[in-house]
Amino acid sequence: MRFLSGKETEEYLEGIVYRDTQIKDDGVDLTVAKIFEPENRGEIDFGGSERSDAEISEIKPRLRNPKDDYGWWELEPGFYLISYNESFKTKRKAFLQPLPRLTRNQAIHTSGFLTKLTLIPLYVGENGMAIKENSRVSRIYMFEG
Repeated sequence: MRFLSGKETEEYLEGIVYRDTQIKDDGVDLTVAKIFEPENRGEIDFGGSERSDAEISEIKPRLRNPKDDYGWWELEPGFYLISYNESFKTKRKAFLQPLPRLTRNQAIHTSGFLTKLTLIPLYVGENGMAIKENSRVSRIYMFEG
């Protein structure tokens, strides 16, 4: 089984912000649409009958300059959830991984196989981090067949 090229992967995605920058030889860079933070703790059990998901609230980005078109999320150290501008048009299996630009700046998200883009956990390290709207933070590699 092989990975599709970035151009081939593009056919299975919606919501790409800027093709010329996001489409790579081996995959497609994904951009942040929204960031959420938990409001309380969740609870899980073995069977699921006592499961209670944490409530989350959206963090609104803020403009640094009134003339700016896009704002910034100023994130303190801790746990967040991110959603992407892009979504899948298929149930094809893909692999998600954080871009080095994220990890170099003390932030990480889960890597793994998926068939749709849902809220992805993001952990920000002890110095915090600023993320601008539509920043490329992840790459998706889609499998053939």
